[in-house]
Amino acid sequence: MPKGVRPSTAWKKGQSGNPKGSKPEKLMRDALLIALNREAEKGSKTKRWQSGAEAIVAKAIEGDVAACREIFDRVDGKVPQAHDIKSEHTVTYESESLSRFAGWLTEASAKAANGHDEDVGAE
Repeated sequence: MPKGVRPSTAWKKGQSGNPKGSKPEKLMRDALLIALNREAEKGSKTKRWQSGAEAIVAKAIEGDVAACREIFDRVDGKVPQAHDIKSEHTVTYESESLSRFAGWLTEASAKAANGHDEDVGAE
């Protein structure tokens, strides 16, 4: 390319390198990530987010439906809602992982009731 000639793809004088602007700041997200990555206890290798995950699993084992739903949503993604497309047709979705998790939860509950501390499904 001859000296002093700019390619047609180059930014024009005075044009921003990011015409859509910068991405909006996510201050709360950043603050939460910092807090969650701190040690759960001083000198511990466990992070706060790990303690939170353990607490949600413990609640699910106790039968807390909201905790179970949170686990499903995080592991498999949120289940698409059924939509009434026409008055005589309804679209529904089934989750195979729901039945797998129910089996795991039953097994975990039985082991917890018998005083077994080992991880379920870690075979």
